[in-house]
Amino acid sequence: VARCNSQDYVRLRLTRLEDRIVFDGAGVVADLQPGPANSAPAALIPFNQAIYFSASGINSSGQFVGRELYRLDANGSVQLVADINPGAADSNPADFAFFDGKLVFAATGALGREIYQLDSSGTVSLLADVNPGIASSNPQLLTEFSDKLYFSAVASAGREIYVLNRGGNTSLIADLNPGPADSNP
Repeated sequence: VARCNSQDYVRLRLTRLEDRIVFDGAGVVADLQPGPANSAPAALIPFNQAIYFSASGINSSGQFVGRELYRLDANGSVQLVADINPGAADSNPADFAFFDGKLVFAATGALGREIYQLDSSGTVSLLADVNPGIASSNPQLLTEFSDKLYFSAVASAGREIYVLNRGGNTSLIADLNPGPADSNP
């Protein structure tokens, strides 16, 4: 009973709304960046009986490698898959998709931000340098459709939509905003 003012009283009742279950077995699988810093794992995706993700962490020698591609195996072990942008610089793998039996993603390496692939043997390699040379194409929205990989990227025609076929050939679908101006698909 709660008193609202000198003359009125309000009765309060409790009603059970839901049952809750709390897990008490949750814990850290791996500390990829030992100490107080956060590894910020993101973009978890299953592939080839493991979970792949982007995180900031260290290599097997304990050296900081920046934000790179990691793998969580079914037995709970976590390891760096590749230091795509060598040293402490980030490759920041993102925009994961499946194409031609491989895991494809955007990452920053020696040729800027381009499309990389991870095959079933665990090998990471550059799939397409859409904006040739060290200039980044910054590919986004990687999507497999009808045995082709479609994506948005920046090259001489600005940000437009491109297609990559299974043979590795990349082509501009259309320059929707003619010239170097972006269409931002």
